[in-house]
Amino acid sequence: MIKIKINNNLLKKVLNTIYKISYESSSVELNSFFIEVNENSLIVFGKNNVIVIQHKISASSDLIIEGKGRIIVNAFVFNELVQKTKEDIILELLESSVLLVKTKGYNTKINTISLDFWKTQNWELIGEKSLFTRNDIRLLINQISYATQNKEGKQIFQGVNFRSTNNKLVVTATDGSRIARRSFSSLEQDVDLILPLSALIETNRATSLNKVSEFHVIFGKERVLFEIGKEIKIISKIINGNFPNTEKQFVQNFETKITCQTDQLIAAIEKASIFFERNLFPVVSLQVKSGEFFVSSLEQNTIGSFEEKINSATMNGKEQSVNLQAKFVLTTLKSLENNKVLINFSSSSGPVLFSEEDNKELKVLILPFWVY
Repeated sequence: MIKIKINNNLLKKVLNTIYKISYESSSVELNSFFIEVNENSLIVFGKNNVIVIQHKISASSDLIIEGKGRIIVNAFVFNELVQKTKEDIILELLESSVLLVKTKGYNTKINTISLDFWKTQNWELIGEKSLFTRNDIRLLINQISYATQNKEGKQIFQGVNFRSTNNKLVVTATDGSRIARRSFSSLEQDVDLILPLSALIETNRATSLNKVSEFHVIFGKERVLFEIGKEIKIISKIINGNFPNTEKQFVQNFETKITCQTDQLIAAIEKASIFFERNLFPVVSLQVKSGEFFVSSLEQNTIGSFEEKINSATMNGKEQSVNLQAKFVLTTLKSLENNKVLINFSSSSGPVLFSEEDNKELKVLILPFWVY
């Protein structure tokens, strides 16, 4: 029978890693924690329809194990109780399949759930281990993930494409109106798969909360395994389907190039977005005329008009005028870490390429918005 005494902060650390995915469903299996206690460790599992997270803690002065076993408890109730508790906690499974939770201040009971509700997970995955850093996953979240579709879109566009090419890993997301792509360091194995965005979000959360600077990834044919230190594992399903080949979209005949300060361009677009009907998506016009760069609101509105010259801009090429959805441009610009943005125009009907000055790893294409 399970019986442990655990430091409250240690248990909170474990639950903070996994609790969010267990809140995403009303089903008994998915809205629960699977807790396993053996002779020398405590392992807590949480999962949703796509990923499973395992957090393992070894026995120590902060985790004293007196009895072993397995139980399933309601994730919401157990997590909320622990989060609202300040003292060390004793967990003891009673013969009536009830979990006794004791502190200096209270004794309470939580009904356990039948073990039949939890399908066991095979954590063995054969393949090469690829090393990633916490900064890699942070960049994926900040600079790529926003270009995925929401849950109402096609499933292949709700994920992120990992593809190795020329010994480099290229990660791409698209929602049909924009494409965000970033290259990373060499990856020797051949990879071409679509990973659910939630797997990246939870990996980013786990590395940040547990201050892990590096982690390993094993790319399988049907699943991907993230090994985060010695304590945490995240295994994710792969989205079935063929991700579109977006490479050809980046091979354009760009006729005009502009470099300007990112923050000045953001401020101008935010002001231009005010001059738009509230029930519509704000669209702004980026214009190159007479050797100068302007941001303006569209003329087709009843509110008024706005135009601002971007004084920091330097440019070469032809005069251009392209209409873009303001939120797409703003999201892209705010994800950049360099205050110098490079903008490439192909034509008024072609996509606009955004990138950071002196950074060839990140590229974002935004399709023009047609006004009739």
